[in-house]
Amino acid sequence: MEKLPKVRDVMDKTFLKLNQSTSINEAIKTLDKNKLFGACIVNDNEEVIGILSEKQCLIVFRNAISGDSDTPLDQITVKSVMYPEFTTIPSSIDIVEATQIFMKHPFRRMPVVDSGVLVGQITRRDLVRAIQKFGII
Repeated sequence: MEKLPKVRDVMDKTFLKLNQSTSINEAIKTLDKNKLFGACIVNDNEEVIGILSEKQCLIVFRNAISGDSDTPLDQITVKSVMYPEFTTIPSSIDIVEATQIFMKHPFRRMPVVDSGVLVGQITRRDLVRAIQKFGII
């Protein structure tokens, strides 16, 4: 078999990231405008600190509608609702290794981080496309 493609060959190099202080209202508008199901959340030093997904957005919406939250939506930040536990993946590993990492976690997307710097993101869909594009199966 030929050399397998690396994560860097198939990851998104242009991606959405939101600052930790972004309001959930603004985040939802941004996700919808860009037709995305999630985004990386970064701190003021551009370090990934969490992941925001549609699920968190729905939880916030449910809590607002049901009266479980007294905080106005425009005052809820993504930092307060993001997943703080996440897995990163380096750009240097091949797509088989990346697939194995995805199979161990429920995440649909993972930040690609090299030497502490966010350089991209990769999704399960990216890996499925790569399998087909590179004729691996």
